Amino acid sequence: MGNKERPLEVQLKNLGLNLASLPTGMKMLDVACGRDPILVGALRALGVNAEGLDPDAPNMPFYMRQAIAPGVPIPRADNSYDQVICHHHPFLSAEYSILGLTRFFAIYGSHGKLEAEQARATILESVRVVKPEGKIIIYPGLDELEKLADELDSLNVKRVLERVEGLRSEDAYISYGTSLESTASSFLFRTILTKSK
Repeated sequence: MGNKERPLEVQLKNLGLNLASLPTGMKMLDVACGRDPILVGALRALGVNAEGLDPDAPNMPFYMRQAIAPGVPIPRADNSYDQVICHHHPFLSAEYSILGLTRFFAIYGSHGKLEAEQARATILESVRVVKPEGKIIIYPGLDELEKLADELDSLNVKRVLERVEGLRSEDAYISYGTSLESTASSFLFRTILTKSK
């Protein structure tokens, strides 16, 4: 099950999600779900009230067709979701643009300030729409969140970088078919943000 680019089992492992343990009726948002959002469909099939957001998302119920950018918020009220998840985009290129490293993911376009601002907007918007005590899970791990430390602290958001169980550097090379060079270690971790009351 899944698509060639991001198979369902890979997304679940990298995000640390166990479908069997998610409560029915839980509200979840998949940011940058893509044009083939299999994770949203799998969650909904199990009774999770999941929605997806992506400029290429299907034109169907439960999906919002837009990107997040400075001044373009997620079209939901504050504290709308129990959990927000994001597997890869828009962080792949933005993460390494912030770090000043070169990335070769052509599908994500040019690198630089715009992507860094999009990543920041996505993180802060995810914090806004997640409920108090809710979690935001992002893969790959974003160790440069330290650049947002003051803003996240002011919003009472705790940051944790968590290793993906059983994932090795070579798995990242195999799964994503690209040379990650010295940045491969970021693909061994996910970031978990928890919004306090």
